[in-house]
Amino acid sequence: MGGMLELGLGEQQCLREGYAMLAEHRKTLALPMLSESERHRKIAAIAYQLWLDRGFRGGSPAEDWLRAERKVLGKAGVAKIRRTPVGDFLVA
Repeated sequence: MGGMLELGLGEQQCLREGYAMLAEHRKTLALPMLSESERHRKIAAIAYQLWLDRGFRGGSPAEDWLRAERKVLGKAGVAKIRRTPVGDFLVA
């Protein structure tokens, strides 16, 4: 087809599931969905604040980043993001 993307059955199923997940996910969101760049900036600011709170001493930049991710994503455990054609989703 001229200019149209043809999807295989598996891709169509993935797209349908993605739309269904998006609809369900949006119902449960307490905060608006952040773009990837907004999420990155917010995580970076919180990680920096954690380092600042320690007086720029000790700790681990990686652990600060993970703690900041958990705060931003609202999870007590390790946050995982599932990328789909219709957006990013938090995986419990």
